[in-house]
Amino acid sequence: MTPLSGGGVRQADDLAVTARGGLFIALPVLPLIVITGVHDPAVLAALAIAISVLGAGMRLVYKRVRRF
Repeated sequence: MTPLSGGGVRQADDLAVTARGGLFIALPVLPLIVITGVHDPAVLAALAIAISVLGAGMRLVYKRVRRF
């Protein structure tokens, strides 16, 4: 008898969640913009472009494999 055999049926499942990185960059930056009170449209446009460029190629992946 092998150490992994428990006499029952073993099952497994997995989970993978992928999210784009721009959202995770924007979440901490947006409150800072609101707190500092930036109202200049040119500054807001520059910040929006910078956030979109930084987050364009980023991905966050959460993976989980369970065996029971």
